[in-house]
Amino acid sequence: MLTTTITWRLVLMKVNQFEQSILIQTPIETAFAFLVDFQNLKQLQPFVTRVNTTPTNKKNVVRLEVTERIVMFGFLPVNTTVPSIVHILPEESRIRFETKAFPKIHIQNEFSLQNDVGQTRVVEKATFICPSYVERFAFKQFTFAHHKMFAQLKMQLEER
Repeated sequence: MLTTTITWRLVLMKVNQFEQSILIQTPIETAFAFLVDFQNLKQLQPFVTRVNTTPTNKKNVVRLEVTERIVMFGFLPVNTTVPSIVHILPEESRIRFETKAFPKIHIQNEFSLQNDVGQTRVVEKATFICPSYVERFAFKQFTFAHHKMFAQLKMQLEER
């Protein structure tokens, strides 16, 4: 006799919103060019160790593979490669990322740049969706990395 058991697992998904902005003493063209040079992510984000960029057949759309080194449980280093699709919108001074990662993490974030009397205001808005069982850790890692990124962005661009 053959029996089949089906188990349904309901995973509660959590949605978090994140927004930050910074004013940088640099022209908007310089800031935009720096942000779309994705190799700069290694300087800007504390977990990024490698960035691969692949063009697509669509104008102003690229695929990114970002390798991050994250420490789990305070002692276990884990390398993970995260794919993203990036839409570069130069005429609007915007960059949109869509990232999907294990386990069922989905991040949509957008950077918009605005001219502010010879300075550049960079605004990031993100929606972060993930299973409830990793929400605290994953969202904490995301916000930490992105706060660091903005501080590094300001430092890098204002030193030029």
